[in-house]
Amino acid sequence: MRITVLGSGSAYSDPSRFNSCYLVEAKENYFIIDCGSDALRAFQKYKVDMFRIQKIILTHMHADHSAGIPAVLTAMHVTGRSQPLQIFVPKSQLGFVSSWLSNMYIFPQRMGFEIDLYPIVKFGSCIVGGVNINFIPSNHLIKYSEYARHLNLGMESFSILLKENDHTFYYTGDIDSFSEIKDFLEQDLVFVDSTHLSLDDISRLAGADKRNVAFTHIPQELEEDGAWRKDLQTRFGVKHLNLVHDGQTFEL
Repeated sequence: MRITVLGSGSAYSDPSRFNSCYLVEAKENYFIIDCGSDALRAFQKYKVDMFRIQKIILTHMHADHSAGIPAVLTAMHVTGRSQPLQIFVPKSQLGFVSSWLSNMYIFPQRMGFEIDLYPIVKFGSCIVGGVNINFIPSNHLIKYSEYARHLNLGMESFSILLKENDHTFYYTGDIDSFSEIKDFLEQDLVFVDSTHLSLDDISRLAGADKRNVAFTHIPQELEEDGAWRKDLQTRFGVKHLNLVHDGQTFEL
């Protein structure tokens, strides 16, 4: 299994980090996890073969994880794609995504390729070409519960656990607290959301010598000269953070 970081930035991306986007290559599988606002630029920069992409999985519907979908689909159309594409979205957002794409005139009859939407459900899973994809609910959107109730919106957000033979990769997506991921950290490779963890939790992970854990979704405050980085050094004694960077590839 090979994971390529196409976007490791926070919601406020900058020229060195695109929004959340990851390419997974496993056996005959070639798929994308999250597709943030500037995903198409990331595809172009890192020479992603858009014809080979079989599926796109969205952990939740924040723009820095999903808003690149229309541009990517349009680019696929412009470049002549004909193969079907599967898009996995939280179940409560299926209707929204279908309407969203249609209102942008993105539908199969115009695109020239079939676009199939699939629901992600709590603790659901699917097996594709020998790769087991598990969807683990997170509490990232719980803070919107009051607004969501009034607007009859779902609050679904997911982490993803991939298994291929004896190899495992865990992507936390955006989370609410360390407690919801602590039982999943003993995988071969773990990408942990650093924006929504406390500095104490980041220091615990960094200080535990967990070489399988790498931080992603990097806010500017955690960069080399950022305020969080300085606090981690002075208050917690953390001298090194395993931050992923765009274009980095991991082999399992």
